[in-house]
Amino acid sequence: MSMHIRHGDKGGEMKIIGTQDYIVAAERFLHRNPIAYRKRAFVTTEDPGVIDFLSKTAFINPSQSFGNGDWTW
Repeated sequence: MSMHIRHGDKGGEMKIIGTQDYIVAAERFLHRNPIAYRKRAFVTTEDPGVIDFLSKTAFINPSQSFGNGDWTW
């Protein structure tokens, strides 16, 4: 999976989407496609805070139905 989390100048054009929201969306996608995908994401961003957040986050569980939370960023 690939994610570009844009937090820099995009904030002047629209509401910034939080890093946690990206993870929740990825978890939901993988929940619907469990065989075809692994919990690996290539993340690009201009915000060092995103990398810091991801380095401390194995997963964010949007519902109790999700199992293994091991993400590789």
